[in-house]
Amino acid sequence: MHIDFDAAQAWERLRASRWSPPGRADTASRHKTYAAALEQSEQTFQAAAAVGTATRPMQVFYGLSQAGRAIATAAWSTKGEDWNLTSHGIKAAGFHLPFPDIQIRTDQPGTQGSFVKVSEVLDSPVWGRDPVRLEDVWDLPPNLDYPLTTRDRLTGSNKAV
Repeated sequence: MHIDFDAAQAWERLRASRWSPPGRADTASRHKTYAAALEQSEQTFQAAAAVGTATRPMQVFYGLSQAGRAIATAAWSTKGEDWNLTSHGIKAAGFHLPFPDIQIRTDQPGTQGSFVKVSEVLDSPVWGRDPVRLEDVWDLPPNLDYPLTTRDRLTGSNKAV
């Protein structure tokens, strides 16, 4: 999908949806959660833009978490209470290892963690029991100029460190 408006215009449209929510977010409890999650997501992303690099990842994580909560709340595929997220749904381990080798795991499919439920709603697989290395999920747009190692990267951005 291609969208021809900037971030400010996107947030304006999202704010408007709080009063007339999409999908299943039209019931009382879902509507309340949807509106609160969008508000918190926007404010957390704004905070991320204003803080230093040491705090920014935490702000972005929680902004994404709240955006995911809004998505799960509005999704037609969520039935009963399975829209109500109970955890982050993703964990890190191996902190004794070098930073690029820290292990990231998701909760199992069908659980109420944010990462897992949003992945299911968006029809995107989770990797479950098999951990992935932090470096293997590092190459999101803000990190492309800051690789963790000098290995070949799949992004096409192979700038020397």
